[in-house]
This record gives sequence, C-alpha cells and structure tokens, in this order.
Amino acid sequence: MKIIKFSIILATSFLLSCKKEVANSNFISAKVTIKDSLKINYVGLIFEEKSNKDLLFFNPTNYEIVRYNLETNTTNTFNKAGDGFDEYTKIYKNFITFRNDSVIAVSDIKSIKQYNLEGEFLGDIKFDTYDDAYAPLTNLKFYGDSLLIAMKSIQGNPSKKEYYKENRKVIFVKNLNTGEENNFINFPEELNDFFEEDYYYNDIYSFADLKKEKSFHFVNSNGKKYYEYNILENSIKSKELPNMPYYNILKLPYGKEIPQDEMFLNLYRSSTIREVFKDDKSTFVVYGEAYDREFLIEFKNKNKGFPFTVTPNINYSLFRFNEKGDGKLYRLNSGKNLYPFFWDENEEEIFMLSLNNEYDEMQGVSTIYIGKLN
Repeated sequence: MKIIKFSIILATSFLLSCKKEVANSNFISAKVTIKDSLKINYVGLIFEEKSNKDLLFFNPTNYEIVRYNLETNTTNTFNKAGDGFDEYTKIYKNFITFRNDSVIAVSDIKSIKQYNLEGEFLGDIKFDTYDDAYAPLTNLKFYGDSLLIAMKSIQGNPSKKEYYKENRKVIFVKNLNTGEENNFINFPEELNDFFEEDYYYNDIYSFADLKKEKSFHFVNSNGKKYYEYNILENSIKSKELPNMPYYNILKLPYGKEIPQDEMFLNLYRSSTIREVFKDDKSTFVVYGEAYDREFLIEFKNKNKGFPFTVTPNINYSLFRFNEKGDGKLYRLNSGKNLYPFFWDENEEEIFMLSLNNEYDEMQGVSTIYIGKLN
C-alpha cells in the first residue's frame, strides 16, 4: 500500500512544543491512564463517528472514508469524490456519520448520500426547504430511523455588523418517515453569546456537538455558552461554560482589517472547542490551549519559517465538569500529544488520537489510545 503523509496542521511542518500558555482559573489536575492502543495503516486521519463495532474516519489526503472494525481489527476504505449521481462533491470534518450500524451518511449539496459499509451507493436523502447551493449541512445526527437533525452553515463575513442584523435559522430537522422539514433557532437572537456591540468572535463557523437521547447539544467553538436543543419540545436552553483553564475567548473589533501576520497569531491566541461529550454525570469539553500574544511574537521572531514550515504545537485539554461547574482538567501533551475524540460512557473509556507523532508518520500509521480518566 502506498502511504501519502499528511500533517494535521501544515504539510512538512516541524511541530515544536511551547511552554507558555494562558491560564484563567484554578482547577483540579487529573491524569489519563492508558489502557490499550490500536494502530490504523493511514496517517492524518480525522475522526467522524463511532458505531457499536466501527470507528469512522475521513482521510483528507485523498478524500477517502476509512472504517475500522473494532472486533476484527480490519480496515476498509472507499472514495466516491466526484460529480456523479452516486458521488459526493465536497467533504470535510463533520460531514460524515453513521445513519445506523450498516449505513454511512455523507452530507452533500442539497442532499445526503448514503452508502453501505463497503461503499456501495444506496440512494439520496433529498431536501425541499434547505436550498443553500454552497454549504452542505454539518454535524449530522440520526435519531433512530425517523429523524435527522443537523447544523446549517452560516454564510457571510462575521467582521461586519450587517452579518448579525438578519435572524437566520441554524438547526435543520427532517422527519424521514413523513418528509416534513423544519428550521429552528434564530442566529444571533437565540444564540446570544455570538454577538457583542463592539467585538465579534474569532471563529463562529465551527460547532462542537453531540447526540444525547432526544436532544441536540452544541457550542460555539470559541464561545462561552453551551446550548441544548430539545427536539420533542422545540425549545432551547443555554448554560454558561465554567472557567476552563487555558481556554481563551478571542474577540476582534468590527470592520478592522487584520494583517496576515496577526491572523496567523490569532490562530494560536484563540482556543477552539473541538469536541463535546456528555453522560449522566458530566460534560466533557475538548479544546486547544491558548498562547499569549507576547510569547507568539517571540516564537515568530526566533522561527523564520512561521507559520508555513514551523508552528507552535497545539496542545489539547479535556475539561470534565458536573452540574455545579466543578471540574477536572486533563492536559494531554505530557509525553504524547493526544486528541480525545470519543467518550464511551458504557465502558467509561476515552478514545484519543496521537497527533504529530513522527514515529507514526515514518511507519505510515495512526495510533489510537484508549484510556481511563482518574
């Protein structure tokens, strides 16, 4: 098999660890105990979803969908990128999921493509009311065989106030039995951590979410609130996220043109929430730790290849908190740079992907670690 290497941050980057970060609260430190590991014969994989037996990944090097079976430790892939009726035209993270244990769903323009586990096309789920010609639905979640819920991409320039003047629906729901479609939750009116009078957020396009019973949980990837949409009641409630250590919300002034160098610095000054998990006792938030501006300027001056060939290492933290907001912090850059991507609440295990591992890249593999949270 020919392996094409892919760097998570930038191809050919040398990822250097940095020691100075922004901390903003007191916290209890805890550790992850590694219980097991497995290797998949691809590098640069992006996790999409887990079923009872399989892990589903996207390989951005060649637009492949990669399925790893946990029972047989075998992998199969398929690539249907193209313009044919049975092919997907665009694919990114959060565009792929399992409809059930035997059907893979891929978001496409105005439809969702369905494939069996071997990649054979099974047909489309078409939309009547969602007509954005440029932005497929993201964060697809299926509830049984009857309900689809997803996030709608918000198009426009968030640095301009006009972007926030017209309320737009951000949640799309389709009853797969009756064909009925509805759009819910006004942006920004009902998502009120997205808009301030003088500043906007560094990143409001990306949402972290999870499926939990008959509700849809989501959070602005650089915000301060956690939202829960109740499907049965068609209602939304919000809750303030606790002060999470090393989590920094970056706000920028409207209408001000930002130089390219400053834009690159902002990538590392701003924390980005990547995953949200939930069980009956806790909420888990995975985010990149923020660096302060002064340190990044010093790093840039010492490393002339920044930001194209030399970049600071993005370290991920897992913050676990209860209803009272009491939390534990798991920093995941000690020895291994780990990215938590799935919480198995039945086994109480965390699945983590090893990032920026030079040995893995040399071997042409991705390593998945399975751990226990102490």
